[in-house]
Amino acid sequence: MKIKQAELKEVMDKVGALKKQLQDCVDEKKQLEDDVADCEAKLIRATKLISGLGGQKTLWLSISEKMKVTYTNLTGDVLISSGMIAYLGAFNSVYRDELAIEWVRQCLEKKIPNSG
Repeated sequence: MKIKQAELKEVMDKVGALKKQLQDCVDEKKQLEDDVADCEAKLIRATKLISGLGGQKTLWLSISEKMKVTYTNLTGDVLISSGMIAYLGAFNSVYRDELAIEWVRQCLEKKIPNSG
């Protein structure tokens, strides 16, 4: 009888170990499924982001080209603006407009870039 009980205990221990192993595998499977779902969600968001940013490339290139022109003209624009500010209170608007036209002409003559 003791032999049978020992054999039964041995079998029950093996069954317990197998149950624990099964539970560990089930837990691991659940964790992997959660990881896969998380990765799929991230992939979907990344795809949306990339496709959304793809349309921005043209916009940014356009803005970049405009900024090149603006920065190139900045020297002459600041020169003309500072002259206008200096003459703001001393002369009437008709004379200041004539001066601005003349300053733009002189900037063009001297090859100083400006927006004029």
